[in-house]
Amino acid sequence: MARQGFDFKKMLLASLLIIAIGIVFSVISIILQIIPVVTPEDLLSTVSLIGMIYTILLFPIFVVLFLWSGMRAAKNYGFDVVGAGFVAAFSYFIIAMVNLLVNAVLALIVVSKPIDNFGFGSLESVISSVLFSGVTGISGVGLSALCGLGITLVGIMINFVVGGLGAWIVLRKRV
Repeated sequence: MARQGFDFKKMLLASLLIIAIGIVFSVISIILQIIPVVTPEDLLSTVSLIGMIYTILLFPIFVVLFLWSGMRAAKNYGFDVVGAGFVAAFSYFIIAMVNLLVNAVLALIVVSKPIDNFGFGSLESVISSVLFSGVTGISGVGLSALCGLGITLVGIMINFVVGGLGAWIVLRKRV
């Protein structure tokens, strides 16, 4: 029996909805990080608490999203476990790159200081400041982006497994 090659177009189609949902969640997260700049002092703690809770909830939300992406890839697009893993990994990669780009732009804005007391801090900037303490300015933004690429590589591997698990759940039921 001849085996078909991997269908990139089908993977892209299977990924589009997941990518759109992930970008919406990411944009909401970034907005919740920016809102405190324009929030009155009496509402600042509430807005910050909402942002923190949302950030914490993003982890399980994204796990479910990429598990569902694998399930959807197997059920609706006929992918096997490995193919569904690629769908989840690719979706994560696109979402992470958009998020990394937006975070880099915001970090550049923070470095240029057009707004005083702007408390923006992405995960990659926190990791960068821990690993490379004392590096500031444009160099700090560059190192932050480099850390973001490292986070993305790890996330690709994790989400490949999560998406494959989602496909396995669907395919196991068919047997």
